[in-house]
Amino acid sequence: MKRFILSAVFAISCAIYPASSVIAQVNYTRNLSDFDRVEVYGEVYCEISFANKQSARVEGIGITSDDLEIKVEGQTLRIKLKPRIYNHVEVKVFLTYQKIREIKTAGAAVLVCADTIAGDKLAVDALTSSTIRLQVNLSNLELKAGQGATIFAKGSAATLEAASGSKSIISAYGLEVEKAFASSTFGGMLKLHPTEYLEAKASVGGTIYYLKSPKQIKVSENLGGKVEEVSFDDETNAPDSLQ
Repeated sequence: MKRFILSAVFAISCAIYPASSVIAQVNYTRNLSDFDRVEVYGEVYCEISFANKQSARVEGIGITSDDLEIKVEGQTLRIKLKPRIYNHVEVKVFLTYQKIREIKTAGAAVLVCADTIAGDKLAVDALTSSTIRLQVNLSNLELKAGQGATIFAKGSAATLEAASGSKSIISAYGLEVEKAFASSTFGGMLKLHPTEYLEAKASVGGTIYYLKSPKQIKVSENLGGKVEEVSFDDETNAPDSLQ
């Protein structure tokens, strides 16, 4: 009788929690060929850092190794979570690079720079509710955000070109630049810290806030756009959390 009861309990447990409900996990490292452009798509957390060897270490819950595409084509590394219905998914990719010139994210991806990106030029593009956090020391930096994406930037650059649109945010009070060329439209928001020159164009509900007064300013406001100076008592990092 006791054996019968135990067998019945086991059968019921299997019916309620079938083997297919066990959450898959992956943990592996892949060496990569040369690249200088990184693209991340889907609900993936990607942390990048400089190293002498290029590789991607993957920690995943709720996926198999086939669900995550990591591929180098030309000079572009593409990391993409394949579209399907996931019950519970958590994907982390720890990426090391030797040179990086372009970063692009989309589809709610999160990319974080673990150290400072240094060099002559970097282009960054965030789309569709994705998030990028970076620290730089560059000659030229280009930031583009759209479709609800957010870019947080700090460090320094000689020249910044920044554009936000479609309710996206570029939060860069902690990024000190000599010259800034900025545009914001369709509800986009820019937060900047130029020291020498600012050219700001805001239209269709776009806003541009700049910290302290650069020596020279050229402003264009159209169709509800706004360009405004703000002051945060010299605390340039605190405003990064403001929306």
